[in-house]
Amino acid sequence: MQPRLSEFWLGRRSQLWILGAAAVLALVAANAAWFFPTSDELNTNAYLLHRSIALDVRNQLSNFMNRQETDLTNAADILNQGSASPVEIVSRLMKEDRPFESLALLDKGGIEKFKTHRFLLITQADLKDRSHDPLFMAVSLGQTYISPVVISRISEPIVTIALPLNKDSGYSAIIAEINLKFLLDVVRGVTVGDEPEIHVIVRQ
Repeated sequence: MQPRLSEFWLGRRSQLWILGAAAVLALVAANAAWFFPTSDELNTNAYLLHRSIALDVRNQLSNFMNRQETDLTNAADILNQGSASPVEIVSRLMKEDRPFESLALLDKGGIEKFKTHRFLLITQADLKDRSHDPLFMAVSLGQTYISPVVISRISEPIVTIALPLNKDSGYSAIIAEINLKFLLDVVRGVTVGDEPEIHVIVRQ
């Protein structure tokens, strides 16, 4: 009698283990069926959010640079027409467009004939000979020149844009140094997580 009872409980225990294992497997399968689609959806939503943020930042940066280049182009058009004093045009542009940190006019030989800076006092000794610069080579060919980003003497990010001028204007180019602090403010305002790391990549 005793052996039969032991065999009975052993059989029941085996059945319980099998049922328990089956229940665990069913639970895991049910959770997997829910988890993986949800995980994919969360990843997709995160990607779309980050992409939306990146596109917004790109548009802000692009609009900023386009606006500065447009203002500089308008000033170049006025200089080409010879309808106003070059010094007056440059001074007005500096007053109306805060990102311009400095503006200069090059003569036909590539030497700065006039320059003004928002924070620094410019003297005759500060005017440069830029006849051997890539900048002057570009404008001599009628091309717009845009420099890489550099750090200015007051430790701020600067990009230089130069536009060619007609020979009738008496100058070869108008040059603007544009302060990129605005771009840093845009990037600093981006929130993508607890410890975000953001890279701004310049298209060459």
